[in-house]
Amino acid sequence: MSSGQNADPAAAFGPNEWLVDELYQSFKRDKNSVDQAWWDFFADYQPRESVPQARAAGTATAGTAVMVPAPAGEDSPVAA
Repeated sequence: MSSGQNADPAAAFGPNEWLVDELYQSFKRDKNSVDQAWWDFFADYQPRESVPQARAAGTATAGTAVMVPAPAGEDSPVAA
């Protein structure tokens, strides 16, 4: 990184960059919706481009695992 102006700070998160983007979108709507530890990071954060739609929607892509929580009040299936 020569000048640092063109560097994308989220790039350091590698395959989890989509998560940083989701947190940033939440921060923009309501900064209290993300942990206060992120506030300084997002205060001057400017993503270089939008995360691809499939990743932003939580759709799994090659090499990406997506965890979906069970609906509230339902138990996880247990092998007998």
